[in-house]
Amino acid sequence: MERLLSGLNKSNVLAGCQKIIIREAYQGGHVLHREGEVCRKLHMVEKGLICSYYHKDGKDITAYFALEGGSITAIDSCIQKKIGS
Repeated sequence: MERLLSGLNKSNVLAGCQKIIIREAYQGGHVLHREGEVCRKLHMVEKGLICSYYHKDGKDITAYFALEGGSITAIDSCIQKKIGS
């Protein structure tokens, strides 16, 4: 996270974003976004791992892993304010 914030600070982006960046911590197994909800956040991974998956034919299908220093969101839902599927 510090590396990411340092890079943003050098580009003067951080100054404009400080009002909207909120640091949150979650325990393992926490669900960040549920089917049927509008996604309203971009999550940056400071420590740990986030797994993105969806359900198909009764199975959980892994779509993406966000590693430390990475980010994840339900992009279509977040930008278009549509309910995620």
